[in-house]
Amino acid sequence: HNFKAHKAAGKIAAYEFVSRPKKNFFQNIGALFGGEDDVYENVNVNVEKMNGHAVAYTETQTGQLEFDPKTVETIGPVVYEDDKEEFASQMNSAHPLIAPNGDFINFALAFGKDNYYKIYRVKNTGGPNKREMIAKVLANPIAYHHAFSVSEDYIVLVEAPYYFSLGKMMMNNVKNLFFTTTSSIGDIFEWDKSAPTKFLVVRQSNGEIVGRFHTDQFMSYHHANCVQDGDLLHIDLMCYDRNEFYDSMLLENMRAEDNLDFGAGALRRYTINLKEAKPGTSEGLTMSVLYDGHMEFCRINEKYRGNKDYRFIYSVCEPRDKAAWSTISKLDVQTKEVKFFEKPNCAIGEPVFVPNPNATSEDDGVVVAVLLNGDTQKSELVGLDGKTFQQVFLAEIPHHIPMGLHGNHFD
Repeated sequence: HNFKAHKAAGKIAAYEFVSRPKKNFFQNIGALFGGEDDVYENVNVNVEKMNGHAVAYTETQTGQLEFDPKTVETIGPVVYEDDKEEFASQMNSAHPLIAPNGDFINFALAFGKDNYYKIYRVKNTGGPNKREMIAKVLANPIAYHHAFSVSEDYIVLVEAPYYFSLGKMMMNNVKNLFFTTTSSIGDIFEWDKSAPTKFLVVRQSNGEIVGRFHTDQFMSYHHANCVQDGDLLHIDLMCYDRNEFYDSMLLENMRAEDNLDFGAGALRRYTINLKEAKPGTSEGLTMSVLYDGHMEFCRINEKYRGNKDYRFIYSVCEPRDKAAWSTISKLDVQTKEVKFFEKPNCAIGEPVFVPNPNATSEDDGVVVAVLLNGDTQKSELVGLDGKTFQQVFLAEIPHHIPMGLHGNHFD
């Protein structure tokens, strides 16, 4: 739907993950009083299996579509047979996770007089899709989230000081009313320069809020893994010193020179000593750097999610001396050793690890990614040996595939 609208108009004509269409005064008046008929529902952010169903996601609560994983034909909106009012929200994470016990876990953001994170599970029963509320956490102010983490016993949300602002939302509506401007999700969130980043830890079994643990402020979009080792809870994630990622992804900025400057970043490990940490403080929380540089779209062997002995993170990497998004990396979190794969003049998408069905080690499998070849203007599918990180196949595609965000491998 969106692609056809953009192609017919020759410009952004419907809401996308970051960009929204420019509208004239009368169109904005209609949207203000008559509602929007093109609210962003392009489910191109991620795909995951839920209760046996293949689902494509975006970040709106209604942006969840079931599809046939063999034909990729759309089946229709996901149907939940539960209390719709209990789970009502405006935003939904597009990064649901399968917990080590097999539960599908996700959370939503509900705005109102009081704001809440609604963390829920769906059991893999093969029956109707029924959400079970794990925790309803008060969040005033409420922070923007793109992803989160799960370990064997805990769910971890990272509250960067990037807060929903009613005032900015109202001003944005006024701006859009009188000016044909392009705006993004960043126009309704505000960065609080004086606030810390907080790790919100929730116990999976009973929804107990273990605490909010503070650290120096940073912004994060993607998590790698979260593991427990005794009283220690390790959270591995990509971190930025500022919050300009989405503004950089506006179409007009991506077409500009030096458009991919997301600021300084590093893949970090934060460790919370659950026995010694005190909620509301930074006591008992430490940080170490796993890789000093950009390692985005960080993925793991999903069979090792929550496994304290896991070692490897696969990412789209931006080494200091390379072009942005030109390299795939394999990081050993125990030794800090990094292996790289690069194909000249190619833009590389998210790497997905496909395990060998008879695997004898964590990295026994194939890492696959979609490349956009700048020379041929066509896409390719590359496969790398998970252990050696050497190319094992390259499939040329007779057309280009638009650069995407996330994907998954389904058995």
